[in-house]
Order: sequence, then C-alpha cells, then structure tokens
Amino acid sequence: TWTGLSNASVFGFISKDYFLYVLYLGVGPGILGHTMLSTLLKYISPLIVSTAMLFEPVMGSGIGYVFGLQPMPGLLTWIGGVVLLCGLILVIVGENEQHEDEAEEKESIASQEINYGSIK
Repeated sequence: TWTGLSNASVFGFISKDYFLYVLYLGVGPGILGHTMLSTLLKYISPLIVSTAMLFEPVMGSGIGYVFGLQPMPGLLTWIGGVVLLCGLILVIVGENEQHEDEAEEKESIASQEINYGSIK
C-alpha cells in the first residue's frame, strides 16, 4: 500500500523497527562505500576499479559465511571467483603494459625533440 507505516507499505522502512537498519545501510555501504570508490579513482585506473568491483558478490558470500549469516559458498562461486581473479590480473597487466608503452613513446618524442634542437 502507499499509505501507512506497516511492513507491507512503500514507506514501511520508516517504522522504528527498521529505521536503524536503513540508516546504517545508507551511511555505511552507501555513503562511505561510494566515497572510497571515488577516492580510488584518483589513484587507480577506472578500468581496474570497475573490474575489481565485480568481486563484490564473491566477497559478500565469503563475509556472510564468516559471520555465520549464510552457508559456505558453492563450487560455482569459487570457480567464478577464480575466473574473476584471472580476469583482473589480465586487466592489471594490460594496463601496466599500456602505461609502459606510453612512457616509452613520450621518452622517444622528447629525445627526438632534443636531437632536432641540436641540429639547428
């Protein structure tokens, strides 16, 4: 329903039974989590950050198990985690190679400009 504060209403989360949970989820994962992701973007490539975010379900399953909130992740979760880890490693290696190539190209251009300047 659209009205009231019952558990079945759209605004049922406003009830005193759920308000602290909603506040925690808004401040903890919501504000702090997104702030950390935005801060990471200053220091790490967006490609690496977005790829690493794919680990969220795998990490969530592991954390849920550690705190006793859900059973041990299944075989497919572990296989998926390994595939994601391999993919992330490939992304990081590719990103580093790209940066190295760009650095070598800049050095080459700089040395050509120095050589050109000495010819004049």
